[in-house]
Amino acid sequence: MQPKKPQNWLKEISLPELIEKHTRASGFLLRKRNVDPVCFVFMLAFGLSIQAQPTMHEIHRRYVRFHQIEIFAQSLRKRFSLKSVEFLHRIMICCVDQCDAISSARLAEQYRLFKTIFIQDSIVIRLHAKLADRYPATRSKIVADCVKISLLYNAVLHGPHSISIVPELTHGVKTLIIASWVKDTLLLMNLGYYKHWLFAQILDNGDSFVVRLK
Repeated sequence: MQPKKPQNWLKEISLPELIEKHTRASGFLLRKRNVDPVCFVFMLAFGLSIQAQPTMHEIHRRYVRFHQIEIFAQSLRKRFSLKSVEFLHRIMICCVDQCDAISSARLAEQYRLFKTIFIQDSIVIRLHAKLADRYPATRSKIVADCVKISLLYNAVLHGPHSISIVPELTHGVKTLIIASWVKDTLLLMNLGYYKHWLFAQILDNGDSFVVRLK
């Protein structure tokens, strides 16, 4: 018996047809002219960028290269609106639902092992300079102050599990206190939390985690 070939999730969910379906329903495009909705989504989802937040110039250049058609930058810029947010949100929800529906029974059993899913992240906010003594900034050549807000978000309950406000000098990984609450959960983190001792604590408490490799 030959081994079963792995499923191609893009083929299974018919992503181009899904995009076309929600193009008009979301009001993103009423008529297809220069902007192709399928190329628009694929360019945003799979296009590589050297910046965390690519500029509109880079997005325009990437779209022209991807679609092989000339388009004015202003025409593409107009498509980034609340309607495009609704359009992309509809597609994301449908993809998640369909991926869950076509997932193998073995994978579904693994999902059931987790009681909930947590997402950990931090953001730095600049405050008034008079607070510099209390909240000093780390990457500033002038007198400035910054606070770091760390959020542990419960993706199942759609709400914060814990919030901490610390000086920017405090490493984000120190705001994540691992204890028995992580048992039987899945913790999603970014590269800033890549610490072997942290991984050991998570595993010792019966948790699983996902983080990018360095």
